Amino acid sequence: MQLFSIGLWKLNPDGTGILDGEGNPIPTYSNDNIVEFARIWTGFRERPIRGNTEVKRISLSNQIDPMVVLPERRDAFPKMDIHRGYIGDAYPLCAELGPRAFLRRGASYRFLGRSGVPEHGSGRDHWDFAGELSKPTQPFFAPDPASSALYARLCNRGPSQGPAAGRCRFEPVITLESNLECDGAECELHTLRVVKVVVDGTNYFYECAPIAAWQPQR
Repeated sequence: MQLFSIGLWKLNPDGTGILDGEGNPIPTYSNDNIVEFARIWTGFRERPIRGNTEVKRISLSNQIDPMVVLPERRDAFPKMDIHRGYIGDAYPLCAELGPRAFLRRGASYRFLGRSGVPEHGSGRDHWDFAGELSKPTQPFFAPDPASSALYARLCNRGPSQGPAAGRCRFEPVITLESNLECDGAECELHTLRVVKVVVDGTNYFYECAPIAAWQPQR
């Protein structure tokens, strides 16, 4: 059974087979590669099943919401690809992003609504709530509504006229298309996880996601 859609044997650009020194075809992957790739899928856990959706008889699992990663159960070591490189090459490490990567082109924000609990995590980092949902124990960063370019982008105010004049229009996912200037306390931050957008005394939250295409800050 083929586990990769690349065929079983290495080929030249013209479609002829690549041979080793003894004239034998060279396989594209081996069992070692399969074991290596299997380490990528460690640490995942299904979300609890929903009660308001159709349940398939072949599975009683949640097939709608994305799985969460349990860091303590995930293989954290580098994984080799089938070309003797590393899976994930060309993507920056978090330590390489530098300060204020959350303001750079490519940074993305996922709308959490009025719940400030980040969803891309295991919940084992003590990001919990103490009693009321409005009183999370973890601090959130709240940009200045009057001067922050980040606040202006997340709020995404409507036109100056019409029914939604001046109101925030929250988007499910926002990806920065250009670098933003830091404002006030933002300039002292190295990174952040959840941003609190305060609108007329009501709190809304965005979760900051890693940057896939990092561009140097100028």
